[in-house]
Amino acid sequence: PGAIYHIINRGCRKDNIFRCTADRVEFLERMLLSSQKYGIIIHGYCLMDNHFHLLLETPNENLSAFMQLLQCGYANWFKARYELVGPLFQSRFKSVLVENESYLLTLSAYIHLNPFRANIVDDPYTYRWSSCRLYLRNERSELVDPSMVLEYAGGVENYRCILNEMTKGSPLPEAIYGKFGILGTESFREKIAKEMSEVDKKAVSEYRQLKTTSPEK
Repeated sequence: PGAIYHIINRGCRKDNIFRCTADRVEFLERMLLSSQKYGIIIHGYCLMDNHFHLLLETPNENLSAFMQLLQCGYANWFKARYELVGPLFQSRFKSVLVENESYLLTLSAYIHLNPFRANIVDDPYTYRWSSCRLYLRNERSELVDPSMVLEYAGGVENYRCILNEMTKGSPLPEAIYGKFGILGTESFREKIAKEMSEVDKKAVSEYRQLKTTSPEK
């Protein structure tokens, strides 16, 4: 309860999961309805052609139920629309349990810079299918609440500076995906390892690997 996650999934065989504007609108509408049903707080998102990133908070221990409703519902809709068979997504989903403050700032900026790094836009603010525009306007929508991240950043202008700095180079994978599906300090990882019973274990796919790793390692 109260955990923050970076969620990633992509199309099976890296195929597109969004083919047009209507697909993206459908996904966002389903994300809103699913978040309202399960009380999920969406702190940010970015929809690319063949994958998506979500930054969300689970006041209750129900990430798996939220993702099942969102992904299964959208996949069934997508396959019916395009007359497809078989899985839409390559996996259940990948999740990274995130500590707050500096880790959250870097991660949210990384998510918003996806279309910039893919050379789709020159300015992430202009990308329609992410929450970056809301951040830089300091606006809360029915779907996204950027206030927590912006508070850690010290305001919109500081967040804009973080984005600008990160356009100069990509962070190391460990700074985005952490270790064993956990992004945070060593003390945070140790805390989660000891108190994992309080977190949705299914939501952290690398939990078993973490549990079987010694503190020394």
